[in-house]
Amino acid sequence: MIPAAQGRTAPTIQPHQADTIQLHAQAINGLNIALHTLMHGQLDQVQLHRAIGKALRASSAMKRLAHNLRAEG
Repeated sequence: MIPAAQGRTAPTIQPHQADTIQLHAQAINGLNIALHTLMHGQLDQVQLHRAIGKALRASSAMKRLAHNLRAEG
């Protein structure tokens, strides 16, 4: 049995840091889904609109991320 380290705690994440991490993940995931749809899907009108929607949401996440980073800086 390994004793737990005493006096050490996990680093805490501030609320603005959590928002930054979440926005970063949303941007990456949205762009990834949009690109995957374009590259591997059957490009009918529905799939194309889905890819556009994902890309637009990713763009919004990037804009909010940029705003948050400017506010921190």
